[in-house]
Amino acid sequence: LRTWVSPSLVGDGLIIFGQNGHAHIVASKREFREIGQAKLGEGGVFATPAFARVAGSPRMFVRTKKHLYCIGPPPSPAGDGSD
Repeated sequence: LRTWVSPSLVGDGLIIFGQNGHAHIVASKREFREIGQAKLGEGGVFATPAFARVAGSPRMFVRTKKHLYCIGPPPSPAGDGSD
């Protein structure tokens, strides 16, 4: 796995984005165990992901060559006082 970005710890998993646009999620334990994979629809990730809360929901922002992705659960309904 070749990467340009720092790995990110999210919950019990470590997310590592490769130069090919694949995300590898591994358990943050002593022994290596891959939890899952995901692929963004284009080339590699060029910056370490950023994290923020948007409308009360946690989000991960991922920059690729052409796009900025916002990944996370749907925002809370408007007017519920969570933002």
